[in-house]
Amino acid sequence: LLNEILQNSYRVLQQLDPAKDRRAEITYGTCISWLDASDPSVRFSHDAVSSFFRNGEHAKEPTENLIQDIYRNPKCVYDLPALVCIRYNGAIWVIFGNRRFYAFRECVRRHGSEIWFKAIIHDFPSCPHIQNDALRTAFQFKAIHAMDTSSDGKEVSVRR
Repeated sequence: LLNEILQNSYRVLQQLDPAKDRRAEITYGTCISWLDASDPSVRFSHDAVSSFFRNGEHAKEPTENLIQDIYRNPKCVYDLPALVCIRYNGAIWVIFGNRRFYAFRECVRRHGSEIWFKAIIHDFPSCPHIQNDALRTAFQFKAIHAMDTSSDGKEVSVRR
């Protein structure tokens, strides 16, 4: 049932994700924060991510390319779309952008880089900044569905 609801909500949810609709950063600008990729309170919502991007300017490219781009030019992160997260139980969980977050974390792990990235953070479960009721409900379902981590969001594996 949840999969069916989310499939029907796919288009409406795009307006929340800057990787699909850059206007989201303007609409939810008051919710944007800069986060340190090494901060342990920032967590993956997924247990695994694909090794290739699906959306945005990096669509169909391997995540490894972004890791190398960031290593060569850490400031390129500033031009990437904001990740979309929820604040819940003292942690910040990435809902849209787990592959980019993986690239940020990998760059920190491999190279000791200091990486700061922008994130739209919604307080969960109320999400008061999402004013449209149907959109808020769809996002709440999406956030619940995304939370398939078995490591409390501290680790993620990469599907090849």
